[in-house]
Parts: sequence; structure tokens; C-alpha cells
Amino acid sequence: MTIYAMLLGSIGLIPFLSYSIIEQVSNMSINTWFAVIFLGVFSTIVGYIIWYIALEKSTASEISIFLYAIPVFSTIISYILFKDEITLMFIFGGILVITGLAIVNMRNDKNKKID
Repeated sequence: MTIYAMLLGSIGLIPFLSYSIIEQVSNMSINTWFAVIFLGVFSTIVGYIIWYIALEKSTASEISIFLYAIPVFSTIISYILFKDEITLMFIFGGILVITGLAIVNMRNDKNKKID
């Protein structure tokens, strides 16, 4: 079902393509095509596989809480791989996100013990 939504959504964007985008895509190298295909396949297929495996173990509402941690992990990985700068604001935001996740998970644990 999701694949159909993605395809139909992509078809709906065709009228908004400009000639420069078409020209740039036609001039992409093999390495660039490989990178685009890798990102599309990895982030879509592998991401959905992991999502559905997680859904077998827990509910969607419990799993979706962890989506808030994605920016934190992305920044840490970009620091490791690309030596991106981690600012004081990022650290503060990361602490807020992790604290929020911890609070929500503590509440979920208490609710499970009551049931």
C-alpha cells in the first residue's frame, strides 16, 4: 500500500518539474546514480523492514515515540563520519529529547505494571 502512495505522489509532482532538474538528472554520473539508488533503497526498504519488525514486538504508538530520537542519532553519526560540529544548542536539545523519551517510557512501564 505504501509503495502505491509513493508512486502516485511522485506522479503528481511531474507537472512541477523544471527543465534544469531534468537536465541535471540526465547529466548525473554512475556514482551519483548509485548514491541516489542506494539512498532510496536503503532508507525506504530497510527502514520499512525495521519498522514492521518493531511492530511485531510492540504497538505503533510505543514505537513512534522513538522517532523523536532520529535527529539526535543523525547528528552524532554526522559528527563521527563527517566531523560536523556539535554546538551547545544541540547538546541542550539532545538532552531534552532523551529526557522526554525517558519520561514517556517510565510512564509506559508504570502503565504496563498496573495492567
